[in-house]
Amino acid sequence: MDHIIPTSRAGVDPRIVALLNSPDNCVWACKSCNSRKGNRDVFEWYGHDRLDEIPKLVLSKFLKLAYRLHETQGT
Repeated sequence: MDHIIPTSRAGVDPRIVALLNSPDNCVWACKSCNSRKGNRDVFEWYGHDRLDEIPKLVLSKFLKLAYRLHETQGT
């Protein structure tokens, strides 16, 4: 299991911590992929050269989370 947006980026706001610990922020990943991804989000991990390889499910979850994070923060 891997977090699409790393929980280490949540900060101290309990609303954001809860959002990043929700099932909406999780996808199945093998141990080696999870380790290689580390503290990067999906766009950082895939890099600019491989954006077209991001699975649609992961991309849609990321975009939904990004929207909800901005909505929560009022940005």
